[in-house]
Amino acid sequence: MIVRTGIDIVEIDRVEDIIKKYDQLFIERIFTESEIAYCQNKAKPSQHFAGRFAVKEAVLKVLGVGWGKGIRWKDIEINIDYQYGIPTIRLYNKAKERAKSIGIDDIHISISHTGNIAVAQAIGERG
Repeated sequence: MIVRTGIDIVEIDRVEDIIKKYDQLFIERIFTESEIAYCQNKAKPSQHFAGRFAVKEAVLKVLGVGWGKGIRWKDIEINIDYQYGIPTIRLYNKAKERAKSIGIDDIHISISHTGNIAVAQAIGERG
């Protein structure tokens, strides 16, 4: 059963500008080591960082909390299931606790980007 959904949209150029301005400070504050390695291995890293940032925002909506409510950016990690070619999510710490407390057993995510836009959807599921 679907418990909650979340969606977010991010301008890729905006993320690219933030990365240029703050470089590793921004990247290391928001993304896990595996996320950084994945994105930096792509032809246009900012596109993939923007997509992952959108996922993190969408997941916060599923969890019913805003950023800064005890959940850190790195408590939400996006990976790729290479066997099926789909993005997957792993929650840690407060994000994992929050999901459990509202009855979410799994979160499904989707990421897409085109031109200057990255969009992500998250669906929280029980059972």
